[in-house]
Amino acid sequence: SSKEKLNDKIALALEVLENTHKITHALESVGHSAELLKSALLEASALLEKEQAKLEECERLDIEKVLERLGMLSGIIKDYGSIAHAKERLGHVKNELHNLKEIDHYCETYHKEIEQLKTECLKLCEEISGFRKEYLAGFNALLSTKAKDLLLKSPSLVLEDAPMSEKGAQKLVLHLQNSQLETLSSGEYSRLR
Repeated sequence: SSKEKLNDKIALALEVLENTHKITHALESVGHSAELLKSALLEASALLEKEQAKLEECERLDIEKVLERLGMLSGIIKDYGSIAHAKERLGHVKNELHNLKEIDHYCETYHKEIEQLKTECLKLCEEISGFRKEYLAGFNALLSTKAKDLLLKSPSLVLEDAPMSEKGAQKLVLHLQNSQLETLSSGEYSRLR
């Protein structure tokens, strides 16, 4: 291959350059300056050694990996276009990420605030429940007296747990002795109203 031919030529030239000290020594012996020649020969030797190292590096390259890498780069170019376009896209994605982090921060802040408000609402519900329990017995007695005047069965109000709302976390359930409100006769219901 052309690489092998080039490598052979460089090796031959380096072999010849190994004996150049004899030429410079002979020139100096007859009274001529060989500094310029020495400098040029050293520079030529350095250039040839550098090129030989590059060729050796090429031989060590794994062609499959290089082709695979080129394929990946081709895919990136296909997806993102030029480098400038890819940088622009990267900036856009970083900006989106920053916005998402801000949203995440706000969500966390609002979640904490919601938890604090929920705790405060539960405390208020407990206070309301305390007031209801405090006045329930007296209200039941007053209701019982009124029911006797209307010839109704003995009513009772009971507090039951309910989903939390603006009215608290309890509901009042009315019972007429052992009857549910839904099973009252129309006459009893009218008198109760």
